[in-house]
Amino acid sequence: MSNQTPDHEFDRTPQGQALAALLRRNAPPPSNAAAGAAGVLLRLQQQTRQGKRFSLLHWLAPAAGIAAAAVIVVLAALPDDTRVPAPTPVGITPVSAPRVVRGPVQPGLRAVVRGTSGNGWRLDAGLKDGLRVGDTLHGKGGIAATVVAAGIFDSRVRIDSAETRRGDEFFIDSLNARQDRAARLAELGGDPGAFLDFGAIFDPLPMREAKLRGLNDGRAIGVQEVIPSILREFAGQPQPTLAAQLGLRAGDVLESVNGMQVRNLNDLATALGYSRSGQITMTVLRGSAAVELRTN
Repeated sequence: MSNQTPDHEFDRTPQGQALAALLRRNAPPPSNAAAGAAGVLLRLQQQTRQGKRFSLLHWLAPAAGIAAAAVIVVLAALPDDTRVPAPTPVGITPVSAPRVVRGPVQPGLRAVVRGTSGNGWRLDAGLKDGLRVGDTLHGKGGIAATVVAAGIFDSRVRIDSAETRRGDEFFIDSLNARQDRAARLAELGGDPGAFLDFGAIFDPLPMREAKLRGLNDGRAIGVQEVIPSILREFAGQPQPTLAAQLGLRAGDVLESVNGMQVRNLNDLATALGYSRSGQITMTVLRGSAAVELRTN
């Protein structure tokens, strides 16, 4: 007779019931095949719907671009009077841009009497504006103001009228060449060739002319004008400029200043800056001859 207990009888024993309880507490729950299959099917259906939407957007974007381009081409082809204006938002009155009316630029030179100067009147225009001794300005009633001494920024004028007052305006309606040059270059910040304190106006020479003068590199500056005197103090007398003391002349071409080669306006400014007050030596080409100039 066998001592082994059948399985169905073991399950009824205290040991079998304890083992079954232990397995129920620690074994994983049985899988639900039906629920898993339903979940997989649901995910597949969602992906299919999303794929359809993405496919539709993929084709709609190019189609929208083509339609917009067609509308632009059609509108561009329409005459101006058949185009439909953009609608104005409700409650907002369209405002057209202000029309700017520009009057003609007034030519000429304007100067104002600022007070007395020595035995004359002081005008707020001078060498930088192209004024020189002997120039005449006109005021109201045909009153004339004649320049008798010119500073860089101001001038002393003689006015033959007992009615002149501070604040009176005087004009030159038709500018001469030097006044026109000063006016044009003032808009660009000033005349770079106007060495007014030195007493001369310089300009770079055209390359062809410089080479004809024997300057092979084609760089040189020439003297356009020499200013004989300058008014440095309003109550004082005009003084000779350094250019006049040197004997510089219009038409001279600079070669060197105090031993420094001069080929452009920067070179000239540097050379004059290194010069001691009143001590200047220049070598210029006057015609075809080289001439040395020196202050006393």
